[in-house]
Amino acid sequence: MHEVEKLGQQHVQPDHPPEPDDLAVICYTSGTTDAPKGVMLSHENIVANFSTIMFHLDEYHIANTDVLISYLPLGHMFERVCEVLVIV
Repeated sequence: MHEVEKLGQQHVQPDHPPEPDDLAVICYTSGTTDAPKGVMLSHENIVANFSTIMFHLDEYHIANTDVLISYLPLGHMFERVCEVLVIV
């Protein structure tokens, strides 16, 4: 791994943070009403989602000792949001 780190130090690339409209994730629908489709979500979509949840988070009294147990598949967008909230 040290060799890889050394290569990275020798070939420094400029930082290119994403723009709000840049694609963040393609979340595939379950196909409940039709064939599954890839839904493209931008960084702005994801931030808006988290902002709304964070605004209401105090109502739920979530502590850093709480544990998330979910039956939703990882590909489910709400599951992804919950996992990131637990990490944050």
